[in-house]
Amino acid sequence: MGISKRELLILASLMVMAAVLYIFVLQPMAKERASLTAEAKRLTRESQKIEQTLKAVPRGREGLAEVRSRMEKIRTRLLPPGGLSLHYSEISRPGKRLGVRIVSFTPKGPDPAKYGEVSTDLVVEGTYLDLGQYLEELFGGQYLISVDDLKMSALKQGEPHLRMHVILKSWMQQEAR
Repeated sequence: MGISKRELLILASLMVMAAVLYIFVLQPMAKERASLTAEAKRLTRESQKIEQTLKAVPRGREGLAEVRSRMEKIRTRLLPPGGLSLHYSEISRPGKRLGVRIVSFTPKGPDPAKYGEVSTDLVVEGTYLDLGQYLEELFGGQYLISVDDLKMSALKQGEPHLRMHVILKSWMQQEAR
């Protein structure tokens, strides 16, 4: 009842083939199946979020017109009709008091009265302390201001003055009710 060498060799080769099949075929397929299952769950969650969002969006032209009118009301509350002239006077007021010199004031982008925000490229000169106080007073004014970019460089002549190039985004602050 012994097993011959030939049968042992066939049995061993079948076992090696089974191990190779498991390592090179079945194991990668199991990993791929797990990653595909995780991807399917993620896509299902995203699909459900999209469906919920679509339900929340008003349909048709009436809904779009309503959303546009609400946005226009918000924009007109953010910036008054005098937009840029009031904006410049608000930005220059602390500079005059602190001795900070405005070198350039360049509004960027579309009409602020129409779109509710002003992006301004501003270059000012002064001492480090005065520039810091100037920014502090701008942040405490009637406009909501965020700084998109700020660069400072030293001026070569005279006292230790600095030039500050800053890109501001401004919105009108709402009155407390």
